This record gives sequence, C-alpha cells and structure tokens, in this order.
Amino acid sequence: MNRNHLWKLLLILLVIGWSVSELLPPKDRPLIEEFERLAEKRDTNFTAIVARAKQLQTTHTNRSGYANLVEAIG
Repeated sequence: MNRNHLWKLLLILLVIGWSVSELLPPKDRPLIEEFERLAEKRDTNFTAIVARAKQLQTTHTNRSGYANLVEAIG
C-alpha cells in the first residue's frame, strides 16, 4: 500500500469511528420536551397540546411519552 492510499484509508477509518461514536449509546431524552423544544411555529393549539401531554405524562406514568403525546393531539 503506497502513501496515497494510506491517508485515504486513515481518513475513512476516522470518519467511520466518529460516526459510530455519535450513534452509540443513544441518549434517552423525554419526547414531550423534545417536541416542545424543536417546534418552529407555536400557537395556542400547540401550547394546549403540550400542556395536555405533560398532564397525561404525570397522571399516566406507566405509558410512554409517545402514547401520551398521541392522545394529547387527539
């Protein structure tokens, strides 16, 4: 293997290593908080949905955040 291929191989291995490190381990984040944080257009309907989802999350702690969010959206 000549030097030209060596630096390409090292660059590819570096990129693959970086991408695997970003994937593992996946970080657990609360869905409702991420839904609220990533929203671009907030109106009264959105705030009502978020408030209802948070209320459902406190009352139904055994259900997932996704199920509570779906029920809040209706």
